[in-house]
Amino acid sequence: MFVVNVTRSVPCLDEANSNVMFWTEADGRADKLGQYRMVTDMHVDSDRVGREVLFRLGGWTIALIAAEPVREALAGIDGAVFEPIASEPRGAG
Repeated sequence: MFVVNVTRSVPCLDEANSNVMFWTEADGRADKLGQYRMVTDMHVDSDRVGREVLFRLGGWTIALIAAEPVREALAGIDGAVFEPIASEPRGAG
């Protein structure tokens, strides 16, 4: 058995086409001010992803992003759920 700790982070969120909520002063968390609080309907900029195949989303490390070859390799593993996200070059959205 092995532990997988994916530490690579790529700042590739397409904020304009994703649904992003940021931490604000009203939230009472000065340590998180301006950071992503919630990300839904996630879109990534494929130009910024480059050739990465397994990484966390820069600024939102909750998300673990896997390219198609990784998804295929892990298909059928109990407990692994893959949800597609939109990936397009910058300005294409």
